[in-house]
Amino acid sequence: MAKVKPFRGIRPPRQMVTEVASRPYDVLNSEEARAEAEGNPKSLYHIIKPEIDFAPGTDEHAPEVYDKAVENFAAFRRNGWLVQDEQEHYYIYAQTMDGRTQYGIVVAAFVDDYMEGRIKKHELTRRDKEEDRMKHVRINNANIEPVFFAFPDNEALEEVIRTVAAGEPEYDFTAPDGFGHHFWVVKDPAITAKITEEFAKIPYLYIADGHHRSAAAALVGNEKARLNPDHKGDEEYNYFLAVAFPASHLKIIDYNRVVRDLNGLSPEEFLERLEHKFVVVDSPPQFRAIPRRTLVLADSAPRHVQRLRPHRRARRYNIVRPDTSRHHRHNRPPLRQADRLRGRHTRPRRAQAARRQRRNGVCPRPLPREHGAAYEHCRH
Repeated sequence: MAKVKPFRGIRPPRQMVTEVASRPYDVLNSEEARAEAEGNPKSLYHIIKPEIDFAPGTDEHAPEVYDKAVENFAAFRRNGWLVQDEQEHYYIYAQTMDGRTQYGIVVAAFVDDYMEGRIKKHELTRRDKEEDRMKHVRINNANIEPVFFAFPDNEALEEVIRTVAAGEPEYDFTAPDGFGHHFWVVKDPAITAKITEEFAKIPYLYIADGHHRSAAAALVGNEKARLNPDHKGDEEYNYFLAVAFPASHLKIIDYNRVVRDLNGLSPEEFLERLEHKFVVVDSPPQFRAIPRRTLVLADSAPRHVQRLRPHRRARRYNIVRPDTSRHHRHNRPPLRQADRLRGRHTRPRRAQAARRQRRNGVCPRPLPREHGAAYEHCRH
């Protein structure tokens, strides 16, 4: 089950929040961050993208750049631009986009949940990007940005969100990109305890965005645990910063790619190359908007692009689906083998297994152990 805890957040005073707030570090490059932070020493970009304090072209992975992040983080706290709460809290954070608002709960997520698979991933990560964020977390000894989680709907947590959001927000502003941001501090101890209790009933959390930040925070936490001879398991490095949104609050938005350079190929040659591994078809004219998984080339009609996938059973067991038009036994799909691997048997095999169990004095279909006495009664 998911383990979360409240924490002493480090955040800007209410009157400074619009000056400190920034977009995530990985949605813009160094030059864009430099332009957005220009003339604003309080911008968080000075911590999450500290290369903007150096000459253009400076390697963002240079040791002096990471050192600058530490220096700036200390300066922000010294100047009162970031202040740590005196008590541990959960927080409610909401975003308003295109007329709809989604509410999430800001928590400290458990490193072991990530390492043991209770925090689910859907992307592979690159080692170089992991290393970058690991250095940033390690050298600042803090998670400066949260990870974006989703979790199955929970009515008790929905009620918590409604109750807290009915009060006056700590922050309430619209960013330059037009998105609204709203933030509440959970100060009621009973509500804090309720949040911890309800998350403990949720079997899995799911990373919606921030796979590299999650990996970096978890790996650094593991590293600190190994290096601490007095490790007990309740240290702060065993947790990392996340905002968890109920699934029903979220809207999945298209993530389309733009091909800017065909590497000397003509559009026809490029599409021909794609057809080796993708199905490419022209979009029907009735589409008013560009559908998902669509390729758009300059001066051409949009085209659907669908990845070719192997046969379902072949994909699962790394086997090649044979030619079933031939009836030689070596060319038949290995259905029995696949069924055995999946724990399924043909009807005669199930009957044989049931008879064997009865001979051994065991119920053919024992109940799960959590049924207690019913399970024991079933074993003759």
